[in-house]
This record gives sequence, structure tokens and C-alpha cells, in this order.
Amino acid sequence: MLNATLLFCARKAIVSGKATPLSRATAFLHREYEPQFFWWELVDMSRRFLLVGLFVVLEPGTITQITLGTIVSAVYLLIQMQAAPYKNTTDDYLATAGSFALMPR
Repeated sequence: MLNATLLFCARKAIVSGKATPLSRATAFLHREYEPQFFWWELVDMSRRFLLVGLFVVLEPGTITQITLGTIVSAVYLLIQMQAAPYKNTTDDYLATAGSFALMPR
């Protein structure tokens, strides 16, 4: 929530490209992404929370757990491929390959 609040407060400076003390201080959250995708780190944090934090305790060892993990991973992969949020195209390809590798087989 703190990261979301900081990015929300700095969003105008990030999108416009006019650095402010807050946008420079939060650069570690958004510098690798296109300005319009400054919030992508929050999406990635949410995915990690769901897969590692929530789904681990949700019906452990059942098909429901595997199904939910697969759905979240697939949806994230599709959105990531469509959005291509990274400044560097090579980073987009690498992130897509990493997300694909996380898909259960």
C-alpha cells in the first residue's frame, strides 16, 4: 500500500518526465518501465503475493490450488505480453519468457 501511495502521488511527474524529489526517490519502482506503465511493479508485486503468499495456504495440495495458480499465471502472462511495459524490448522478451516458465506443466 505504501508503494502504491508513493507512486500515486508521483504519477504526474513520472508521466510528464519532469523529475521531482518524490519521483526521484521512487525511481527504483518505475525507472525500468515506460512512463505510462509506472504502476507495473505493483501488478508484479500483486502476482507474487497471490502465488507465493495467498495460494500457498489456500487448500494446499489440491487441484484448486494448482488451477488458481495457473489461471493467475496465464492472465498475467497475457497482460504482460499485450502491455510490453519495459523500456527495453529485450527486457519485455525476457520477462515474457520468465512468466511463461512459471506456468505449470
